[in-house]
Amino acid sequence: AKILIEPESLPLTVTRTIDDATVYAGQVFDVKYTVTNTATDKTAKNVVLKLPLAYGLDLVGSEETAKISHLGPGESVILANSEKRRAKFAGDIELPKAILEYENIYGDSFVVNGSATTLPVKDNYIKGPVILLEKLAPQSANNTDSFSVQLKATNTGTEPAEVLVEDDGKQHVITVQNKTEYVINKSAKYPLPGKLELPQATASYASSGMVFRTASKPAPIEIFDNPVLCI
Repeated sequence: AKILIEPESLPLTVTRTIDDATVYAGQVFDVKYTVTNTATDKTAKNVVLKLPLAYGLDLVGSEETAKISHLGPGESVILANSEKRRAKFAGDIELPKAILEYENIYGDSFVVNGSATTLPVKDNYIKGPVILLEKLAPQSANNTDSFSVQLKATNTGTEPAEVLVEDDGKQHVITVQNKTEYVINKSAKYPLPGKLELPQATASYASSGMVFRTASKPAPIEIFDNPVLCI
């Protein structure tokens, strides 16, 4: 019989704080994280905080990770300048959970999920381009057939933008005029039946010396088994 030996638990926690009492559409604001090693006798190393891309909140800058070389027993680190966001419209906007990856001194890997945050955003005038990215697919498809996928970039801002759209390892450079949308038509095929979410598409664009990164919402689809009849 095989015996599976799991590594000893090394509990780290990650909490998110947004100091701004009120956030307005178009506002760039800071997001802080506190990472704590709650162990009393173990050190964590190669700690990496992965910042999520979001539909309604641009990530400002090109860095999608924050790193801590090591975290001793009981130690906490506040990451105060690792993440800036820009709200893109008014309403309740979700900032998805951040993911914390780290190792113990023996190289065993651990993963901790943070919590998603719902942020109430007030209406305001936004100057410059604002890109909303959608990935659209049918609710269901057969595993033997290809199905259509649309990537739709909508610019709700006041200026045009050159946008780099990335999806399934392919890149598309497009220009989206203000108050218009640009649609990229693709096809996909999944041989295994079941419920799944298509990978998020991402987009990057720049304005006023800042780089903005965004992503589509999850696109759920159910793949049905379509047996091939042999005659």
